[in-house]
Amino acid sequence: MKAGWLFVACGVAIHALLVFVKSSQGIAGCGSACDEVLSSRWSFVAGVPVPWFGIAAYLLTGVALRWRKPLLLATCLVLLGGAVVWFLVVQAFVLHRFCGWCLTAHVVALATITWGWRELKGMASFTWSLAVVGGVAPIAAVILIQVFGPVAATHRIEAAAPFSTAASQLHAQGGGRKVDFDGGMKRYDVEALPRLGSADAKHVLVEYFDYQCPACRTMHGFLEALRLRHPKDIAVIVLPVPLERSCNRLLGPKDTAHPGSCELSRAALAVWRSAPAAFEEVHRSIFTDPQAGLRLAREKASTTSEDDAWINEMLKVNAEDWIVFSSSTKHLPKLLIRDRRILHGLPSSEADFLRVMQQELGL
Repeated sequence: MKAGWLFVACGVAIHALLVFVKSSQGIAGCGSACDEVLSSRWSFVAGVPVPWFGIAAYLLTGVALRWRKPLLLATCLVLLGGAVVWFLVVQAFVLHRFCGWCLTAHVVALATITWGWRELKGMASFTWSLAVVGGVAPIAAVILIQVFGPVAATHRIEAAAPFSTAASQLHAQGGGRKVDFDGGMKRYDVEALPRLGSADAKHVLVEYFDYQCPACRTMHGFLEALRLRHPKDIAVIVLPVPLERSCNRLLGPKDTAHPGSCELSRAALAVWRSAPAAFEEVHRSIFTDPQAGLRLAREKASTTSEDDAWINEMLKVNAEDWIVFSSSTKHLPKLLIRDRRILHGLPSSEADFLRVMQQELGL
C-alpha cells in the first residue's frame, strides 16, 4: 500500500501545481502550450478549474486506501482513466496543443491505475461493473457540462490605464479620417494604416496581433464573422506585433517567441504600402497558410522593400503600444474597442465574441 500513498501524494501535488499555474494564466491568448490549454474553456467545469476535481479524485483514492474500500478504489481508478482519455482528446483534437504539466498529470494517473489494477486483481466482475458505472458517470457529467453548460469567460475587457504613455504619433500620421481613444490621447488614421473594411465604417476597432499566434488566428475568424454580420458598421485597423526578438526588442526572456513572425509582418505591411487593395487577401492568406501567404505577399508587394523605414518604425511603435496596453496581461490579441475599453485575449467562442461586441458597440 505504500506505493499507493506515493501515487496519491504525487497526484495531489501535480494538481495543486496545476491550480497555481492556472491561476497565473488569467485569460486565453497567445502564449505557451500550457498557457493556451490551462486558460481555455476546457479548463473549467461549471466555472470551477478542472485541477480541483483532480485533487478531489486523489483524495478519494486516499480515503479508499485508508479504510480499505476496494469498490471505491476501483471507482477512482476508472474515474482517473476516463479523465485522462477525455482531456487527451480535448488537447489533441480540439485545442491542438499539449500542456506539459497536464501530460505529467496524465502519466501519474496512468501509473496509479496500473498499480491499482494489480492491487485489485481477482476482484469480482460484478464489483468492477459497479466501479465502471460509478467512475464513468461523473466523467460523462463533466463532458456534458463542458460541451453544453455555461462557459467561463476566457478573455478580459477592461478600462485600461490612460493612454498618455503611448506617445508615438506614427499611427496618427496621414490626411485621412482619425479615430480617437481615451479622449484623443491615442489617435489612429483610418486610411493610412492597414485596415480591413471601409474607412467610413461607423465603428473602427484596432487589433494588435501576431500572425503566428494561434489565438490571433482564431480572433481573425471572429472578426471576419463580426464584419460579415455588420459589413457597413465595422472596420478593423490591424497592427502586427511580431513575437520575435529580431524585430521586437521589447519581448521579454520569458515571453513566448514565434520565429518567422517578423518576416510575415514585414511582408504584409509591404503589401499595404504598395498594393493596399490586395492587403485583405494577403492578410487572410497568411493566417490560413503562412508560407503560401508569404509568397502571395511578395508577389503583390514587388515595388516595396520589406526593410522600408516606415515598416521598421511601424513594428517598433506597435511593440511599444503592446507594452503600454499590457499592464494587466501581455497576452495577444488585444482589441481596442472604444475610449479606453480593451479586450485582452480570446473569448471562448465566436458566439461569445459576437455577444460581447454587440453589447460594447450597441450593434
